[in-house]
Amino acid sequence: MSAAQLKWADEPKRDRFIMTIEAGQEEMWFTFRDMPRSGFTASRLAEASGASKGRAEFYLAQLTRKGIAVNIGVSTEHEVIYSVTRVGVEPEVLDNQGLPDADYQLRRVLWMCLRREKTVTLSTLWTFAQDHLKVSKPKVLKFVKRLLVAGYVQEFDQQRGDFEPVYYLSPRMNTGKLPPRFCEAELVYDVNERVFFGKGLAHQVAL
Repeated sequence: MSAAQLKWADEPKRDRFIMTIEAGQEEMWFTFRDMPRSGFTASRLAEASGASKGRAEFYLAQLTRKGIAVNIGVSTEHEVIYSVTRVGVEPEVLDNQGLPDADYQLRRVLWMCLRREKTVTLSTLWTFAQDHLKVSKPKVLKFVKRLLVAGYVQEFDQQRGDFEPVYYLSPRMNTGKLPPRFCEAELVYDVNERVFFGKGLAHQVAL
Protein backbone atom coordinates (compact mmCIF):
# COMPACT_ATOMS: atom_id res chain seq x y z
CA MET A 1 0.00 0.00 0.00
CA SER A 2 2.51 2.58 -1.20
CA ALA A 3 -0.01 5.42 -1.08
CA ALA A 4 -0.83 4.58 2.51
CA GLN A 5 2.63 4.43 3.98
CA LEU A 6 2.97 5.97 7.42
CA LYS A 7 4.96 9.19 7.12
CA TRP A 8 5.40 12.50 8.84
CA ALA A 9 3.16 15.46 8.05
CA ASP A 10 5.01 18.16 6.05
CA GLU A 11 3.83 21.28 7.85
CA PRO A 12 5.45 21.88 11.27
CA LYS A 13 2.18 23.32 12.64
CA ARG A 14 0.50 19.94 12.34
CA ASP A 15 1.03 17.18 14.86
CA ARG A 16 3.22 14.28 13.87
CA PHE A 17 1.44 11.00 13.45
CA ILE A 18 1.80 8.85 16.55
CA MET A 19 1.01 5.15 16.82
CA THR A 20 0.42 3.64 20.24
CA ILE A 21 -0.15 -0.03 20.98
CA GLU A 22 -2.66 -1.19 23.52
CA ALA A 23 -0.78 -3.21 26.14
CA GLY A 24 -1.68 -6.87 26.31
CA GLN A 25 -1.53 -9.26 29.21
CA GLU A 26 1.99 -10.34 28.22
CA GLU A 27 3.23 -6.79 28.84
CA MET A 28 1.18 -6.40 31.99
CA TRP A 29 2.48 -9.70 33.34
CA PHE A 30 6.13 -8.66 33.26
CA THR A 31 5.26 -5.26 34.70
CA PHE A 32 3.20 -6.95 37.41
CA ARG A 33 6.16 -9.20 38.32
CA ASP A 34 8.32 -6.12 38.96
CA MET A 35 5.78 -4.24 41.06
CA PRO A 36 6.91 -3.43 44.64
CA ARG A 37 6.00 -6.11 47.17
CA SER A 38 4.91 -3.33 49.50
CA GLY A 39 1.89 -2.75 47.30
CA PHE A 40 0.61 -1.01 44.17
CA THR A 41 -2.68 0.01 42.57
CA ALA A 42 -4.26 -0.72 39.20
CA SER A 43 -3.47 2.86 38.19
CA ARG A 44 0.22 2.24 38.88
CA LEU A 45 0.21 -1.00 36.89
CA ALA A 46 -1.57 0.73 34.00
CA GLU A 47 0.91 3.61 33.97
CA ALA A 48 3.94 1.32 34.07
CA SER A 49 2.70 -1.18 31.45
CA GLY A 50 0.97 1.15 29.00
CA ALA A 51 -2.45 -0.42 29.53
CA SER A 52 -5.66 1.41 30.32
CA LYS A 53 -6.74 1.52 33.96
CA GLY A 54 -9.80 -0.57 33.15
CA ARG A 55 -7.70 -3.35 31.57
CA ALA A 56 -5.29 -3.29 34.51
CA GLU A 57 -8.18 -3.57 36.99
CA PHE A 58 -9.65 -6.48 35.06
CA TYR A 59 -6.30 -8.28 34.86
CA LEU A 60 -5.59 -7.83 38.57
CA ALA A 61 -9.05 -9.18 39.39
CA GLN A 62 -8.21 -12.31 37.39
CA LEU A 63 -4.83 -12.73 39.09
CA THR A 64 -6.49 -12.27 42.49
CA ARG A 65 -8.92 -15.10 41.75
CA LYS A 66 -5.95 -17.32 40.90
CA GLY A 67 -4.10 -16.38 44.09
CA ILE A 68 -1.24 -14.70 42.24
CA ALA A 69 -2.17 -11.23 43.50
CA VAL A 70 -3.73 -10.34 46.83
CA ASN A 71 -5.72 -7.34 48.07
CA ILE A 72 -3.86 -5.80 51.00
CA GLY A 73 -5.79 -2.58 51.55
CA VAL A 74 -7.11 0.65 50.09
CA SER A 75 -5.13 3.73 49.09
CA THR A 76 -5.88 7.32 50.10
CA GLU A 77 -7.42 7.70 46.61
CA HIS A 78 -9.81 4.83 47.48
CA GLU A 79 -8.11 2.42 45.08
CA VAL A 80 -7.47 -1.21 45.94
CA ILE A 81 -3.85 -1.92 46.85
CA TYR A 82 -2.46 -5.22 45.54
CA SER A 83 0.63 -7.24 46.30
CA VAL A 84 2.38 -9.98 44.33
CA THR A 85 2.25 -13.36 46.09
CA ARG A 86 3.85 -15.74 43.58
CA VAL A 87 5.01 -15.59 39.98
CA GLY A 88 6.15 -18.11 37.40
CA VAL A 89 8.28 -17.85 34.29
CA GLU A 90 5.42 -18.24 31.82
CA PRO A 91 3.16 -15.17 31.46
CA GLU A 92 -0.37 -15.45 32.84
CA VAL A 93 -2.52 -14.65 29.82
CA LEU A 94 -6.15 -15.26 30.75
CA ASP A 95 -9.56 -15.01 29.14
CA ASN A 96 -12.71 -13.42 30.59
CA GLN A 97 -13.29 -16.45 32.82
CA GLY A 98 -9.75 -16.42 34.21
CA LEU A 99 -8.78 -19.50 32.15
CA PRO A 100 -5.68 -19.76 29.92
CA ASP A 101 -6.33 -17.64 26.83
CA ALA A 102 -6.80 -19.92 23.80
CA ASP A 103 -5.39 -17.41 21.30
CA TYR A 104 -2.20 -16.91 23.33
CA GLN A 105 -1.76 -20.67 23.77
CA LEU A 106 -2.08 -21.17 20.00
CA ARG A 107 0.40 -18.41 19.15
CA ARG A 108 2.81 -19.70 21.81
CA VAL A 109 2.76 -23.29 20.51
CA LEU A 110 3.12 -22.35 16.83
CA TRP A 111 5.88 -19.85 17.60
CA MET A 112 7.70 -22.48 19.66
CA CYS A 113 7.57 -24.88 16.71
CA LEU A 114 8.90 -22.25 14.28
CA ARG A 115 11.81 -21.47 16.60
CA ARG A 116 12.59 -25.15 17.20
CA GLU A 117 12.41 -26.51 13.65
CA LYS A 118 14.66 -25.48 10.76
CA THR A 119 11.86 -25.83 8.22
CA VAL A 120 8.11 -26.47 8.49
CA THR A 121 5.07 -26.99 6.33
CA LEU A 122 1.49 -26.19 7.32
CA SER A 123 0.98 -29.91 7.99
CA THR A 124 3.99 -30.22 10.29
CA LEU A 125 2.98 -27.07 12.18
CA TRP A 126 -0.56 -28.37 12.56
CA THR A 127 0.64 -31.83 13.69
CA PHE A 128 2.99 -30.25 16.25
CA ALA A 129 0.18 -28.10 17.62
CA GLN A 130 -2.12 -31.12 18.05
CA ASP A 131 0.17 -32.47 20.78
CA HIS A 132 -0.62 -29.38 22.87
CA LEU A 133 -4.09 -28.17 21.88
CA LYS A 134 -6.88 -28.54 19.34
CA VAL A 135 -6.52 -26.19 16.37
CA SER A 136 -7.87 -26.05 12.83
CA LYS A 137 -5.59 -25.94 9.79
CA PRO A 138 -7.13 -22.62 8.60
CA LYS A 139 -5.94 -20.98 11.83
CA VAL A 140 -2.45 -22.35 11.33
CA LEU A 141 -2.48 -20.98 7.77
CA LYS A 142 -3.65 -17.57 9.03
CA PHE A 143 -0.80 -17.52 11.55
CA VAL A 144 1.78 -18.30 8.87
CA LYS A 145 0.36 -15.77 6.40
CA ARG A 146 0.47 -12.97 8.97
CA LEU A 147 4.09 -13.74 9.80
CA LEU A 148 4.93 -13.90 6.08
CA VAL A 149 3.54 -10.41 5.53
CA ALA A 150 5.42 -9.10 8.58
CA GLY A 151 8.72 -10.60 7.42
CA TYR A 152 9.11 -13.11 10.24
CA VAL A 153 8.68 -16.17 8.02
CA GLN A 154 10.21 -16.85 4.62
CA GLU A 155 9.17 -19.42 2.01
CA PHE A 156 11.74 -21.70 0.41
CA ASP A 157 11.98 -21.59 -3.37
CA GLN A 158 11.11 -25.06 -4.63
CA GLN A 159 9.37 -26.97 -7.36
CA ARG A 160 5.66 -26.44 -6.80
CA GLY A 161 4.10 -29.65 -8.09
CA ASP A 162 1.94 -31.29 -5.45
CA PHE A 163 4.26 -30.40 -2.58
CA GLU A 164 3.32 -28.11 0.29
CA PRO A 165 5.23 -24.82 0.62
CA VAL A 166 8.16 -25.05 3.03
CA TYR A 167 8.70 -22.20 5.48
CA TYR A 168 11.40 -21.13 7.90
CA LEU A 169 11.74 -18.48 10.57
CA SER A 170 14.11 -15.72 9.48
CA PRO A 171 17.10 -15.77 11.92
CA ARG A 172 16.95 -12.00 12.42
CA MET A 173 13.28 -12.26 13.39
CA ASN A 174 13.84 -14.99 15.97
CA THR A 175 13.46 -12.30 18.61
CA GLY A 176 12.65 -14.35 21.72
CA LYS A 177 10.39 -16.94 23.28
CA LEU A 178 7.24 -14.81 23.50
CA PRO A 179 5.02 -15.09 20.39
CA PRO A 180 4.19 -11.97 18.34
CA ARG A 181 0.78 -10.39 18.94
CA PHE A 182 -1.41 -9.51 15.96
CA CYS A 183 -2.97 -6.05 15.95
CA GLU A 184 -5.33 -3.92 13.92
CA ALA A 185 -5.22 -0.15 14.08
CA GLU A 186 -7.65 2.77 14.13
CA LEU A 187 -6.22 5.45 11.83
CA VAL A 188 -7.20 8.73 10.19
CA TYR A 189 -5.90 8.94 6.61
CA ASP A 190 -6.13 12.12 4.55
CA VAL A 191 -6.74 11.01 0.96
CA ASN A 192 -5.98 14.48 -0.43
CA GLU A 193 -2.53 14.73 1.13
CA ARG A 194 -1.84 10.99 1.30
CA VAL A 195 -0.69 11.06 4.90
CA PHE A 196 -1.94 9.91 8.27
CA PHE A 197 -2.75 12.53 10.90
CA GLY A 198 -3.53 12.47 14.59
CA LYS A 199 -2.96 9.52 16.87
CA GLY A 200 -3.48 5.88 15.96
CA LEU A 201 -4.21 3.08 18.39
CA ALA A 202 -3.45 -0.57 17.64
CA HIS A 203 -5.66 -3.22 19.26
CA GLN A 204 -4.82 -6.90 19.58
CA VAL A 205 -6.95 -9.27 17.50
CA ALA A 206 -7.26 -13.04 17.78
CA LEU A 207 -6.47 -15.51 15.03
